[in-house]
Amino acid sequence: MNEVRDPFESNNQFETPDAGERYVAVELTVTNTSDEPQIVSTLASMELVDSESRRWDVAFAGVDLPRIDGEVPAKETRRGWVVFGVSEDGSGLTLRVKGNFTATGSVFALG
Repeated sequence: MNEVRDPFESNNQFETPDAGERYVAVELTVTNTSDEPQIVSTLASMELVDSESRRWDVAFAGVDLPRIDGEVPAKETRRGWVVFGVSEDGSGLTLRVKGNFTATGSVFALG
């Protein structure tokens, strides 16, 4: 995890969080240590959870930021952002990044 922007405020006038929510943007670096290309999918492999065990979805926001989603060639690194819509009162945020559907993954505290 490289950087957290909480709240994230987009320069795009059409990107506004839902009422009662804010955007939280997280910049990550992932390294593919395998000998095969791997796909990073924020929708399938990342979840944001607050201190009340509420899970927050990836938001379709941050179009002006480089995205982490995409293919990572073997033995290479990819850096980019993922944005979540989170309740205005959400605190104690943690990000779980899973390598695949069944992986436990790595957990990062955002605050």
